Amino acid sequence: MKDAPMPGKPASRPGDGVAHGFIRVSVSPGLALRLEKAGAATADMWLALQLAHDLTQTRKHVQPVVRALAP
Repeated sequence: MKDAPMPGKPASRPGDGVAHGFIRVSVSPGLALRLEKAGAATADMWLALQLAHDLTQTRKHVQPVVRALAP
């Protein structure tokens, strides 16, 4: 039996971030706090993991040339 979509959320489709039964979402500060309240580590840890992931993904792409700031 397939789970019904959450209210306000569209049903999942192939290729929309659902893999192996898990939905991929970014960890927002609000979600991090809810996870902390549920006893799943600290909000700071969840946000640090999200930041590390975002930075790793960004480094995989070519970044524009940036001029050095003048002192």
